[in-house]
Amino acid sequence: MTMAFLFGCPCFAQAQIIQQPSVGNTTAGTSVSVPDGGRTLIGGTSRGLTTINPRSTFPLGRGPVSRNPLFGGPSYGRSLSGGSMSASVHIIDLHEMDRQILGSAPDYPAAESAELPLPPAPKYTANDYLRKAEEAEAKGKPKVAEIYRRLAEKQQVKE
Repeated sequence: MTMAFLFGCPCFAQAQIIQQPSVGNTTAGTSVSVPDGGRTLIGGTSRGLTTINPRSTFPLGRGPVSRNPLFGGPSYGRSLSGGSMSASVHIIDLHEMDRQILGSAPDYPAAESAELPLPPAPKYTANDYLRKAEEAEAKGKPKVAEIYRRLAEKQQVKE
């Protein structure tokens, strides 16, 4: 045998609030002096809003039970927002990077000039590599000799 009890109670609808982010753009037309790799604050804003509703929104929130948090009471709301703007600087000088990487390489030719600088002369010729291959063979290092022979072959193709 099964018994079921049904109770009825008045239900009140409650509002559901979902807070969405607020996004905006701010621009500033100004000049600042910032060193390379540095950062400076241009400016910022902040604002706030506080509200108090002294009356309860719950129907039983009047009378002696109004101080009970379950039955209502005053409601409070606060909104704070702020933002700031800053500038960061990192200068990339490609000519200076080339100079440091390549050493004290000569300056690039002018754009209107059709002449290009010649590549540096090879350090060793094909005959030098063949001579080193023979020395490696004499010392009993056939793998090293093979490497020198391949280098000599590549150098011969270039010459």
